[in-house]
Amino acid sequence: MTATESQQSGVSGYVESLRRERDRFVALAFCAADILIETNAEQKISFAAGATQSLMGAAPEALVGTEFMALLHPEKQGLVQELLSSMSPGTRLDPTQVQLAGMSGSALPVLMTGYHLPDMPGHHYFAFRLSRVNPAIEISADADRDSDTGLLKKEAFAEIASRQIHEAQSRGEHLKLTMIHTGDLDEFRDRLDHESSETLMRSMGACLQASSAAGQTAGQLDEGAFGFLHDDAFDVARITNRVEEIFRTADPSGDGVTVKSGTVDADIGGLSEADSVWVMLYTVNGFCDRQGDDFDMTSLSGNLEKLTRENKETLSRFREILDHGKFDVAFQPIVSLADGSLHHYEALARFNKKIENSPYHLITFAENTGIIADFDLAMCARVLDWLQAMKAKGN
Repeated sequence: MTATESQQSGVSGYVESLRRERDRFVALAFCAADILIETNAEQKISFAAGATQSLMGAAPEALVGTEFMALLHPEKQGLVQELLSSMSPGTRLDPTQVQLAGMSGSALPVLMTGYHLPDMPGHHYFAFRLSRVNPAIEISADADRDSDTGLLKKEAFAEIASRQIHEAQSRGEHLKLTMIHTGDLDEFRDRLDHESSETLMRSMGACLQASSAAGQTAGQLDEGAFGFLHDDAFDVARITNRVEEIFRTADPSGDGVTVKSGTVDADIGGLSEADSVWVMLYTVNGFCDRQGDDFDMTSLSGNLEKLTRENKETLSRFREILDHGKFDVAFQPIVSLADGSLHHYEALARFNKKIENSPYHLITFAENTGIIADFDLAMCARVLDWLQAMKAKGN
């Protein structure tokens, strides 16, 4: 063999070794993904592999040079843009549910993960997987959402957030709950034209979803009140600044709003999943009810911790009342104003053997947490028992 042939053989062997190494890493990546995408600093696709033909109607090589955002369903482009803007070099994107633009305009639900190379600013690597591995994410796909922002409505947020917290605790992970207030949102939107108002709400939704656990646990709790779950290392100040930026951009005057926020540990202790939903919902309602002048937004964490502690205690007390029938019934006559004749009796609940005391606090708690139906049934059973007893006595 000549020196030239030997040299060519060495180069060929080296190239073959690189190919095997490349194929090995691609194969390892496909253990957890159906589609692999690399994007450059212009957010254009520089590499694609996987089942793009069968899922999206385009071969991998046909995607090279196209806009990355064009892969995504229009409803999820804002969310992914927010995710990209938050990925600094060296950071990894946790599994987030998005939708690819499938064939014939369909929305293809997938889990997306990603990585931003530290030595190649602007270059991102993404993996998309069809299977849903997180039950909370799967449930959230069909949950009740606000039409303007795409965020979970209050009740859905309480349910899915509680499920996420339980699942995180089972994995030994720790989540936090952040709530933010943007002031009078209706008044702010009244100053905008229709298109600007819609853009504002879509941007808010995408921003908060991108900041939340798995990109799903964010909700619009009330007008101007929002909440989201996130991991322990999340930079809340960054999201506060981003929300303020969104409002400044939307405001014709450029003033925007002052965003107030507070964060609390999302610790639900040993509560069952059902009870933790009620506690979360009551805590959220307490936050929404107190966002006026009498609510100290600067000490929101302390307020939330106090609410959560009180909610657990109240829930335990109410459960004991229900389970052991520790309540009385007071019959209040309802009479006609015209002639004073008796029309019927109203059955009222009373606790602690004190007929004169109003049960407003506990009943409000039961209504806010959704367990009022259980108490209604207990009240009906108590009244029916009394009627049966009166009938047996001939009354």
